[in-house]
This record gives sequence, C-alpha cells and structure tokens, in this order.
Amino acid sequence: MEGEDKLDLTCLSGLRNGAKASEALHRVADYMCQCPPDARTTEKLPPEPALGALRGLLLAAAAPAEEPEAAQQEEEAAPAAAKEEPKKAAAPAETKKAPEPKKATPNIVRYTKFRNIDGKPFMRNTHMEELRINPNCGRLVCANPENVAFPWQGPGGRIIVVKLNRKGGRVASDTPFLEHGCEITDMAWNPFDDSLLATAGEDARVKLWKIPADGMKENRRDADSELVGHYKRLNTVDFHPTVGNLVATSSMDMAVRLWDIKSCETVIEIPDKHTDAISNLSWNWKGDLFVTSCRDTKMRIFDPRAGPEPTAEVVAHDGPRGFKAVWCGRRDLIATCGFSKNSERTVALWDPRKLDGHIATKLLDTQSGALSVFYDADIDLLIIGGRGDSLTRFFEVSSEAPYLFPLTQYQTLTANADYDLLPKRALDVKKCEVAQMVRLFGSPPSTVERISFCVPRTRMEYFQDDIFPDTRTNVPAHDVSDWMTGENKEANFVSLQPADMTKLSEAPPVEHGPAKYRLLTDEERAEQNELTRDEMFDRIFNQMRSKKEEESVEEREAANRAAEAAAGDCADEDEWDAYE
Repeated sequence: MEGEDKLDLTCLSGLRNGAKASEALHRVADYMCQCPPDARTTEKLPPEPALGALRGLLLAAAAPAEEPEAAQQEEEAAPAAAKEEPKKAAAPAETKKAPEPKKATPNIVRYTKFRNIDGKPFMRNTHMEELRINPNCGRLVCANPENVAFPWQGPGGRIIVVKLNRKGGRVASDTPFLEHGCEITDMAWNPFDDSLLATAGEDARVKLWKIPADGMKENRRDADSELVGHYKRLNTVDFHPTVGNLVATSSMDMAVRLWDIKSCETVIEIPDKHTDAISNLSWNWKGDLFVTSCRDTKMRIFDPRAGPEPTAEVVAHDGPRGFKAVWCGRRDLIATCGFSKNSERTVALWDPRKLDGHIATKLLDTQSGALSVFYDADIDLLIIGGRGDSLTRFFEVSSEAPYLFPLTQYQTLTANADYDLLPKRALDVKKCEVAQMVRLFGSPPSTVERISFCVPRTRMEYFQDDIFPDTRTNVPAHDVSDWMTGENKEANFVSLQPADMTKLSEAPPVEHGPAKYRLLTDEERAEQNELTRDEMFDRIFNQMRSKKEEESVEEREAANRAAEAAAGDCADEDEWDAYE
C-alpha cells in the first residue's frame, strides 16, 4: 500500500489529452476501494473532500457535451481542493453548474433631438413693464403672433391689447381698453384670425372683439358680436382647431355649447353631463372629439355630433384640486396634469380607446399651484408649468413604451404669474427656435417677457427640416355647415422653410478632416491583446520615436527655410564691390 499511497494524478491529465474517461474512473475507483477509511485521514492520502472533488471532476468529464468553460472551472477547482484540508469534515462537493451568460445591459439613454433645449429670455429692452394686471381673472395673458391681451385693473372687466412686437418699456396706465361689463373668466384668440379676440365673463356671455391692425386708439364697451345662451358664469372658451367660426364654451350651468360665431347661434348643446366646474376643454387632432377636465376628478370624452352622452369617462387624478387635460395631436393620446391623494403633482398619459388605466405617469413635485399644460403636435413636446412655479418642464411623447420621456427643465429667477405659447408661425426657424413663451411675472405692477427655446444644431445655414415639419396654417379646413354634416377634413399645412434657405436633408455631406483620435478596430484590438508586455512597450516607444523624427524633420526644414530667407536679405560680394 505504501507504493500506492499517493494517487497517480496523471490519469486526470489524460482526460484533456484524449484518454477515455471510463478508464480514469476505474483507476480512481480501484484506489478508493483499496484504501481503508481510517487511512484517508493521514497525511499520505488525500482527504475526503479532495476525493469528492476529484470524483465530481471525473464525472463531469465523462458527461457528454458539456461546455468547455464549465469543464475548465472544475479542473481548476480540483487541485485547489486537494491542497487545502478543511477544518471540519464536509460532504462531497456537488458538481458545479456552468455560469449563466451575462445579460446585455440595456441602453437607458434614449436618442432624441430635443434633449438639450435651451431657454433664453429676450433682451430687457423688449420687456413690457408696469402692467396693472387684474389677478382675479382665470387667464392673465393670451398671445398670438400679432397681439397680446391682459386683464386690466378697474371696474367692468377691462382688457388691454398691445402689439406683441412693440417697443419695450412701461405700459401707460391710460392705455385704451376693452370693457366686457363684468369680471373676465377666460379669453382666446381665433387661430384663423389674429385680430379676433373672444372673452368670457361672469355674465354668462361671450363677446367677440375685432382689433384694428394699427392697434387700439380708444376705449371700447360695445363688442362686435355676443354669444348668449348660458345662464350661469362661464368657465372656458375655446376655438375649434380646423373649423372656422366654431367656438366651444363651458359654464357653471354644467353645459357645453358649440357656437357658430358667424350667426351667433348654438349648433350643439351638451347639458348636465358634468357634476362640477369644468377646468378646461381640448380638441383632438381631427377635431371630431373633445375632452373635458372637471373638478369632480373625472375626465370625459365627447363626440358632439353623435349625441350628448360621453363616449368614455374615468377618474384621472384623485386629488380634489382639479386637473388639466390636453389631446396629444397625432399620437391620439391624452395628457393630464393634476394632484394625487397625497397632494403630489403628477402628469399621466392615457389611451382614449382604453381608459381602464393610464399608460404612463410621472411624479413632478409636491407644490400646491395649479398646472398649465401645452402640447406641440408638430414635434410631440409636452410643456408643463404653472402659476407660482419658476420651473418649466418639457416631455417628449412617444407611441412606444414608456411613452413619456422627460427632457430639459427651464428655471427662472422669479415665479410665473401666467404664460402662453405662441403658434409656430411666430418662431424664428433660422435660430432653430422650436418654442416661444410669453411669460408674465411679478405682483402688480407686473412684467412680461418673451423666452425663446432653441435646439443647439450644427450647420444652421440650412433649414432644419427634421425638427420643423409642415405646420398648420391659419386657413380653416372647412366651415361649420360642412362639419355638422359629418365631414372630417385634414387641416391645411404650410412649410416653415424660408425662401433663402436649403433643406438640411438636401445639403451636401460634410467633409471631415483627419480625426485627432481613432478607435481601434476589432482586428487591431485582438492583435494588441496578444502582445506581451515588452512587445507593447516596444511598439509605444517606436511610435514615439517615429513621431519625434517627423517633428525633427519638420523643424530642420523650417530652419533651412528661415536660413534661406535670411541669406536672401543679405548683399552678395558683387553688391558690396559696387557699393565701394
């Protein structure tokens, strides 16, 4: 037995050299049978854990079709187990399983063209200052590419209208105003007529005012036309996005009315389908449906031509402070901003075809101010801000999960009193301006400033047609009579491309110079990994030596050129002789 005390491990190496695994197993089994149990604890013989590890290794080697990585790990584990003797007897080690392949790390950074939107206010000399705003109005600023309107302090529900591009400075207290006759609750500009303003008041009337092209010269108390039909305080007034002369109003009489402002008559009425005040109303992209947000925490969708019953309704936000809803353009989704039960301000995204739950939600903060929400249907940007906030948030809406992607946040030094977004027709596309805000801030007297939001781009000499698609014009697609018969015409579109600019998609490719840094190819990286330490240092030194030689050659050539230039400035011998 003494000659056989030590296990001949050469049979194990034969497993990797093509020997049969069964023969190696028989040799180890014979050795195990010949050794008494008490002899295995002596120093001459391997301990039981080591024998167990060897047995597991041999069994794994005899198993068919095993991955080479698992076999290599077991082969390395056997000698390690034979060298270390455990303090306590342990059960034979089990066969190790092959490690699971590592899962690829998902790319959590989503590509978007609008991630780095940069907001920049206009110069101070363009600000409108000393505005005596009436803070009790439901809307404090309403702008379009030509005019901007504010509720003015004083009796009778006064409104002043000034030119948007007027010279900055103090707005005089004796500026001509419009007088509605009672407190103003909402106002809106006609998207197809920049000179037509609609105001809604506590007298349950909507008044329409035509603003002269050269501005107001005197006070006015008589409106051009009135819409009379509600019998309680009005909440909202909104123009239709594709139909000319169609206005939707909501009132505390819990009714929604659609008006033909040309004939000043109600064309559709939806009575008693809300149980509380309506916060806002928003039309979808086609203009055949609208959504309302109500103080009873419910969001309702209506097809006004199909009947007065809502097509769907759902509790959008549990908080009692109200919420706002807006239809997300071509995406055919609805975005809502409101409060949760814990008074947290949240934004949610809904699919109107299935309102059993929101498809995306984001927690904003825990402030108490009411939020305003705007949507840019051309580039799918959701813009959220509110009164008392100094932060404006941007989100990108997508048709793919998770649907709502946060973008840049714009921070101001002072809190917003209110703000409005200008239509795309007012933007400067040469500066890559994707949005422009008219912002009111400060307690009365207040100040109005304009903020430009631009996307940093290269090659700005070309029209960036990838971020400026065709947008809606100020020409209606059809009139009220056609829409009432059931027609749904597509809106009219126009390109924002200036006449003196070429589209970026048609621009010639950029010619890049030699790269300062170059990434290694797969072949070069594999070759570098095979190099030894000395070979790698030799390669680095050779590169440095060749670079130094090139620099020295250039220096010598430069020195020679300088010497030749200096020699050319000196007089030769013939010139000296002539001089003497």
